[in-house]
Amino acid sequence: MQESYFSAQASRPHARKTNAMLIYPCRDSCLSPLFTINMVGRTYNALGEYGRAKDYHERALAIRKKISGELHPDVATSLNNLGATYFQMGQKDKARQYLEKAYALFKQFYGDEHPSTKTVKEWLEGCRN
Repeated sequence: MQESYFSAQASRPHARKTNAMLIYPCRDSCLSPLFTINMVGRTYNALGEYGRAKDYHERALAIRKKISGELHPDVATSLNNLGATYFQMGQKDKARQYLEKAYALFKQFYGDEHPSTKTVKEWLEGCRN
């Protein structure tokens, strides 16, 4: 018998925390469908279900591009999420494509010293190893 998502996550403390964030993330606008789609992707990443995570991160990226255009920090966040997911799947070349775009956007909007820029740079360095 296949284990359900909610029973599977009960054995994983990090997943329980992420699921709690999905249900009770805050009391205002972050309960939007986009927020939820992104958090489902992050939950699947935490569970090691990268194929499912990728699907949700792709949906979040498409929505963010439609809402904000190609050049926006939120788009960079989705690009980073996809790049990190591909990296975790062992697809470093594909990961690098997304991470390079995310890095360029974060650098443009926030500069070299911002935590988001530094995080993407670390992922990129991992792709080169």
